[in-house]
Amino acid sequence: MPQSGPNTQLATSFNEAQAKQLANHLSASLLVQKTYGKLSAGDIGPLVDIFISELPEFKPHEIIEAFREHRRSVDDFPTVASIRAILDPQPKFDYAVYQRILEKQRKHEYITTKEGKYLEAYEANAMKGF
Repeated sequence: MPQSGPNTQLATSFNEAQAKQLANHLSASLLVQKTYGKLSAGDIGPLVDIFISELPEFKPHEIIEAFREHRRSVDDFPTVASIRAILDPQPKFDYAVYQRILEKQRKHEYITTKEGKYLEAYEANAMKGF
């Protein structure tokens, strides 16, 4: 039998009130968005536990705001991956930008921290095959 409330023991950055706030928001989202499972708004506990345990680095209000953003453009209830993509979007890589920064580096010209991180991220994604 599904548990009816969130297991706040999982919540490292969530206190009980925040977990309940997230539970209320997820319940409301279940009512207004398409879902493909059998979970009803009354059995929200396990779903809250999943979002809390999979997104511990984010604050409750950030997750709720990501749900709002998701709802503005998508009819379906979001997955954890959908919410993570909103909260921590991966950069769009452009080979021309990469080459420009790399050329600056080769000429021993100053590159910003942001440019250095772009090079690292671009090369890490290249190793994964984008």
